[in-house]
Parts: sequence; structure tokens; C-alpha cells
Amino acid sequence: MKKQIAVALISSAFMATAAWGQDSTDDLLGTSQQEWQGAGIGGVLGGIAAGPPGIVAGLAFGALFGRHEALEDAVETQQSELQHSQQQLAESQQSLENSEYRMRQAKGEQLKLQQQLQRHREIRGNRLQAIAEGFALNIHFRTESAELEPLYQQQLVQLASSLRAFPELNIHIDAHADLRGIDTFNQSLTEQRTAVVQQQLMGQGIPAARIVTVAHGERAADYPLEDLEGLGFDRRVRLYFSLGDV
Repeated sequence: MKKQIAVALISSAFMATAAWGQDSTDDLLGTSQQEWQGAGIGGVLGGIAAGPPGIVAGLAFGALFGRHEALEDAVETQQSELQHSQQQLAESQQSLENSEYRMRQAKGEQLKLQQQLQRHREIRGNRLQAIAEGFALNIHFRTESAELEPLYQQQLVQLASSLRAFPELNIHIDAHADLRGIDTFNQSLTEQRTAVVQQQLMGQGIPAARIVTVAHGERAADYPLEDLEGLGFDRRVRLYFSLGDV
């Protein structure tokens, strides 16, 4: 009789185990597959060892054993995922730190270059100011003439070269005449003198926007008619630099 009961219970345990494969939901106890498998194995071992009472104890022990295995698997899975996440976080943190470091370096280099550029501009500006304040060129003309002498033509070629090298500089052309002749004639003469100098510079590539011309006529003459030598200094075009917009 005892053997029959044991066989029946063992068969029930195996049937319960097989039933799990067909239906994953246990409405009675809500246990996992591993718990039922553990209960079946425990029941078989208990029945063999101690008859029906052993089957009951084995079922309980097997269920606990199955739950323990399920929990261990879940913990191992969670630990593995946590370690992977921590590794990814560490790599991301290191990458972020490297990026921030490179960014700080780039900003430092940019600031250094900006400071150097600003310093270079200040030095260049001071030198250009000194050039503008220290430069003046007088071109003299013969009486009643607006023709350039060869010497002055060569000087204007050199002047144009300097203007091309320093685009911040503008050139002023102030033309004068001596007191001989009538005022209207002298005014026209100084206009011709400014034009010939301007054309010479423009022919060397200096744009008209950088050239300022003023024809003074005889109004700014410095020497009286009696000073024949001084009159030669009044027949002139004076060139000088300025910085910035004309």
C-alpha cells in the first residue's frame, strides 16, 4: 500500500513538472518553474528515502531549493548588468574628462593667440602712428608747371609700395602755388598738380578711396614776391599719411 502511494505521488510530481512546460502560469501557488521542478525532484528523493512522509518533506525542500536557485540566477544577472553599467559609466566619465581637458587646452591656446594678436595689433598700430606722424614728402614744380620731374616719379613709386604694404595708411596730397600770377590761375595750377600726383599713385595700384587731395592755390603761400628763392618752396605738393578712414 505504501509503495502504491509513493508511486502515485512520484507520478504526480513528474506530471506537475511536465504540466509547467505547457502552461507557464500557475494559478494555485504562483510559483516559478524552478520551484515546481525543485518540488518534484525533492518529492522523488524524499519518497525513496522515507515513504509518504518523506515525499511531503521532499516536496517542501525541493520548492525551497528551486526558489534559491532562481534567486541566485536573478542576483547573478543583476550583478552582471550592474558591473556592465558601471564599466560603461566609468568609460563615459573618462571620455568626458578627456574631452573637457582637451576643451580647456583649446580654450587656453585660443586665449593665448588672441592675446598675442591683440599685442601684435597694438605694436603695429603704434608703429603706423609713428610712421604717419613722422612722414612728409615735398614735391617741387617749376614755375607755372604741373609736370613731375623724374626724381619725384621714382619717389612716388616707392611711396606706393609702402602704401600697399600698410593698407591702414591713407595719403594726403596738398598742392600749393607761389604768389605770382592771378589767383584763379594759381588755383587751377594747384589742381593740376594734385591730379598728376594722384594719377601717379593710382597707376601703382593705390585706390582713389585712400587718397585725399586739396588744392590750396596761393592761399597758403609762405614767401613774398621779393623772395625769389623762397617762391620755389611755395611751388610744391606736400604728401603726408593719416590712419583710418579718410
